[in-house]
Amino acid sequence: MKKGLIAAGVLLALLIIASVALVVRLDGLITKAVNTYGPEITGTEVLADDVRVSFLSGEATIKNFTMANPKGFRSPRAMKVASVSVSLELTSLLSDTVVIRRLEIVEPDITCEKRGGTDNLKLLAHRAGGFTLQGDSH
Repeated sequence: MKKGLIAAGVLLALLIIASVALVVRLDGLITKAVNTYGPEITGTEVLADDVRVSFLSGEATIKNFTMANPKGFRSPRAMKVASVSVSLELTSLLSDTVVIRRLEIVEPDITCEKRGGTDNLKLLAHRAGGFTLQGDSH
């Protein structure tokens, strides 16, 4: 009985340590994911200097985000923002409607450029809307 309690206690401690380690590293992993998958999704260069996420408060911030324009457009980038912060009502994530308590965009620089029958922002949205992860059957 005593050995079982000790084993359960050690297992619980390991789970807590692993959870804390994941949360501590999560910001860096998300930043890397934005910089890795952003270009795959949009077909353009996408960079974020830093991403911070707090699951307990439902807040997230992206700093120094830039997205280049698709090839064929004159302006070098479609958008650049100093930071984007969002605060969500956590319980709303379980419903059909997500409640955003606060959305703050600092120093937005967005370029909408027409070419042919479309514009750069529509083209980027179209690319992102058609993106599926490898192995996704949709």
